[in-house]
Amino acid sequence: MALYAGVNHADSYLQTVSAVTGSDVAANDSIAQQYLDDLDIGRNSVGHVLGYCEMIEAIAPSTTAWIGEFVAQWAVLTGKPFSKLWWPYLCEHLLTEGGDSHDQHIQIVDTLVHSMSPHCSEADRSIGCVRFADATIAHLDRVMASANGLGAH
Repeated sequence: MALYAGVNHADSYLQTVSAVTGSDVAANDSIAQQYLDDLDIGRNSVGHVLGYCEMIEAIAPSTTAWIGEFVAQWAVLTGKPFSKLWWPYLCEHLLTEGGDSHDQHIQIVDTLVHSMSPHCSEADRSIGCVRFADATIAHLDRVMASANGLGAH
């Protein structure tokens, strides 16, 4: 894994998509900024931001599995050898999401939420979960609209 040290999650994910599609894929900075603006993390309460964290960790194992399924099925459909795919993003997430180790993201978030409970309410965290879901759905809609034609090469 030392070979991939310093490769951030977003870049690793984009390398995964590029390897699958055979096209250079870059993040759209304006779409990414709109998502950050929609989340408005800097102006939210601790409870809302913890709700974001809870939501991310709740969906992470399934999302990672879906991405893995997509990569594998796309490779089979297009006849792309697995050796030509970029696996570090999926390997790292499939090995770390949902495990029992105290170093796993889910346990870290659970510990954080428990330690911050006196400073926020469950209702605030629930509002954060809904706000995160709404912003993420809008973000994914923008990403999909910008990705039209990606597989047309």
